[in-house]
Amino acid sequence: MHKPITHCSGILAGLIAAALLAGCSATGPRFAEQPVPTGRALVYVYRPGNAAFIARTVGLEINGTRVAGLKNSGYVAIDVAPGTHDVKAAWDLWIGDRAIDKPLVGRLELAAGSTVYLRFSTSSTTGPGSVPGTFTQTMRWALQRVTPEAARAEIAQTSRVDVEGKPPDAPVATPAGSPPPIETAK
Repeated sequence: MHKPITHCSGILAGLIAAALLAGCSATGPRFAEQPVPTGRALVYVYRPGNAAFIARTVGLEINGTRVAGLKNSGYVAIDVAPGTHDVKAAWDLWIGDRAIDKPLVGRLELAAGSTVYLRFSTSSTTGPGSVPGTFTQTMRWALQRVTPEAARAEIAQTSRVDVEGKPPDAPVATPAGSPPPIETAK
């Protein structure tokens, strides 16, 4: 007689877990291309849906100003002044997070009227551990420039997240030791 209760509690636990994880993905409107404002450039940053880091948010900065918190299956469109811009993507940290405190930083050169697509991707692999009966899990994340043709199929599956701040209008100077250009995915 207790078996149906156990089964129901398992279903209830599954429903609660599903509800909690649903809050981890972007919930805004689906992707819609927008025009580039006159005399500006447009940067789309998107994060394809993936189970790796599903509950985590990526903080996006342009020229040192936070512009968005990018959730799983989300995108943001940011209009910026033409010129050189530093882009930083870093996990919003939880208490005790040190292993993932490794931000990705790169540089973009943008012309007026241009549109650039940046993909923030995550992946994980699991393998046997060094001790019998254990396993290791390797988590990876990357920020890459993507061609418009490649990006459109992926970004169409994402939902908008709100812009939190506006980057400074002045492009950054190019000091020695500046971040490298963001590489284009192959």
